[in-house]
Amino acid sequence: MKSKYVVILSLLALIIGYIFGCILPNSFFVFRTVNVELTNVEFVKIVISVISCCITFSAVVVALFKDDIREFYKRPKLRFETIDKTTFEDTVTVNGTLEAQKYTTRIGVKNCGNTSAMSVEIFLENLQFKEQNSQIVEPFETSGVPLNWNGLETKTINIPPGSKKIVNLIEIFSPKITSTPDSEKVDENAKILIGKEETSSQYSKGIWSATFTLHSVNHKMINQKIEVEWKGEWKSRLSEFEKVYKFELK
Repeated sequence: MKSKYVVILSLLALIIGYIFGCILPNSFFVFRTVNVELTNVEFVKIVISVISCCITFSAVVVALFKDDIREFYKRPKLRFETIDKTTFEDTVTVNGTLEAQKYTTRIGVKNCGNTSAMSVEIFLENLQFKEQNSQIVEPFETSGVPLNWNGLETKTINIPPGSKKIVNLIEIFSPKITSTPDSEKVDENAKILIGKEETSSQYSKGIWSATFTLHSVNHKMINQKIEVEWKGEWKSRLSEFEKVYKFELK
């Protein structure tokens, strides 16, 4: 609100200055110099007076606009960044052996500023798929629903300065056997979930390109593009799965 007043007062000052400039004669602005010899004491007094005026003017500016000045230097600074364990596995024990039932890829959002980022949300803005050995890019519609933050049942959080929050971007589910209404057993291939968008198993072998958008009430919108290359194969452990799956920030 104060910034609006500053703009209005500045415009008024410019208008008034322009009017006076048109009214006053040109001779008014002609400076006449007089050669006067100053003593050292007089020169020091003038310098001190100039410095005092500058200090007084600066004190007035700070008193009037200290909140605006403080807000200019006190703000959040958000950025996307990878974490130590980008993709991890959820395992179950099958016949005494650990096997993955889901792989999750996540990313961090860090606040490098000096104040909290308020009401932070992440959306899947854009999603495209390109099949292997093809140049045809197929776009997908996105729901516009914000993602849940990792470990929380909420889509909106505050991020304190120096803190990092995690959000799950991608989930890949293991193949499974389902039953039809006729009690017929059907094999269901592994499928990928990007953001909130669940895709068909036919779109598994290729390259996914997605853009995630971060929103906050006190931070400008930022975008992060990712690329996922998956050969459509399922592996029961992460060490093997990483040979057929690649995640990259763009």
